[in-house]
Amino acid sequence: MKTILALEGCGLTERDDKDLVIAVGPAAADVQADWWVVVDPEQAADVKPKGKPKTWAPLGSGIETRHGFAANADCKADANLAAAVLLGMLGVGGVTVYGLDKLSKVELPNLKRALRSSGVILTEGKVTKKRKS
Repeated sequence: MKTILALEGCGLTERDDKDLVIAVGPAAADVQADWWVVVDPEQAADVKPKGKPKTWAPLGSGIETRHGFAANADCKADANLAAAVLLGMLGVGGVTVYGLDKLSKVELPNLKRALRSSGVILTEGKVTKKRKS
C-alpha cells in the first residue's frame, strides 16, 4: 500500500484501490480519494469529489464534515499544511506527493516542513501528469 497526496492541479486521475489517497482542494474532482482536504468554503461548494471521500476541514468554517479539525491560522488558510497534519494524525510514515511542481517557492518548503513536523517522510515527489488528448 502506498500513501498518495494529490495536490491541486496535479492531473492524477487513476489510483490503485490498495492505496490511501488524500486529495487537496479541487484534486478531489479528478481522482477518487479516501480523504478530501478543503479549507475554503466556496471551493467546498464548487468541487464535486469523485466517490465519497471523508472530508477534512477546519471546524467552524461552514464546510460540512464529520472529521473537522481545530487548527491554527496557517492550516485554515493552506490546505496543503492541513493535509500534512491529517497525514500525521493517520500515522502515515511516508507519502508520495503528486503536483510538487505546482507549488511556489514558498509553498514547497512550507509543505516539506509541515510533513517533517507531522512525522511524515516525503518518499517521492511526482510532477504534474499530462492529460491525454
